[in-house]
Amino acid sequence: MKQIKKLRWWWFVLPVVLVLFVLSEVVLRLAGVTDFPVYDTDETIGYIPAPGQQGSFLNRNGWQVNERSMGSDAWQPNGQRDVLLLGDSVVWGGNPLNQPDKLGPVLQGKLPQWRVWSASAGSWSVLNQVAYLDRYADVQQEADVLVWVLNTADFAEKRSVWSSDATHPRSKPLSAVWHVAEKYLLPRVILSRTAEQPNSRTAEQPDLIAADTIRVLQKRLAQLAPGKRVLVVLYPDQTELKAATPHYLAFRQGLRNAMDGCCELLEVREDAQWQSHLYRDSIHPTADGNRVLASMIEKRLALP
Repeated sequence: MKQIKKLRWWWFVLPVVLVLFVLSEVVLRLAGVTDFPVYDTDETIGYIPAPGQQGSFLNRNGWQVNERSMGSDAWQPNGQRDVLLLGDSVVWGGNPLNQPDKLGPVLQGKLPQWRVWSASAGSWSVLNQVAYLDRYADVQQEADVLVWVLNTADFAEKRSVWSSDATHPRSKPLSAVWHVAEKYLLPRVILSRTAEQPNSRTAEQPDLIAADTIRVLQKRLAQLAPGKRVLVVLYPDQTELKAATPHYLAFRQGLRNAMDGCCELLEVREDAQWQSHLYRDSIHPTADGNRVLASMIEKRLALP
């Protein structure tokens, strides 16, 4: 008798759960939760935004990727004044920003006579960025000016590789509910549990500054500099803005060694315009931050 009652309870609960799941799927998809860029992966470049896509995350934050995997309009260089903006998530901007508020489009607005092209992806290192220049040799050739935005995580020993569909999805998710849980809810639960068990955490190690990666950058800058103007932008995180950490100083020295006098350096933390309120998290700029950073780049490019 008890077994029959238990089965009847499940006959009631299961349809309710299924209905709630389907409704959640519909609501999340209508809200634009799954309207985000997807990535191609391979051994050469690690991962890269798949070419030829566009959309609107949450129905309000537009994004686009052109045929050269850039977060820009269709690839149509003007042949005389083309700026290639190269970097990682600082340049990429990501889902939280509307396309006009990302660094490339903001810089484009400040340089109306130029064409600004943005090549980037979240967590790319110098090695991924050099691999991009190798893959799209025509982009490197057409660029008259290269603005290379770097931070102190970019001298890793190996290029960044694909690790998760939660951070770099290779296709649209089959389930919007599972995607939201995997990307937003589960990480919060894990962080919460980790914070409750401090003894289980290991001390964070500083990002590696690999000598081989510095040499790769040095070689590429030496190839570029004779025929192009190259501006290297050293971008700090919030901690490094407050004080130049030993890791920051070591990275800066490695960067200067790689430049070897061939290029210009814009050290963002040395400009009084750059303040802590311009971050939306520990490292990424807000829309206002992108406007300030673009102004700093524009000002430096205006100099002879």
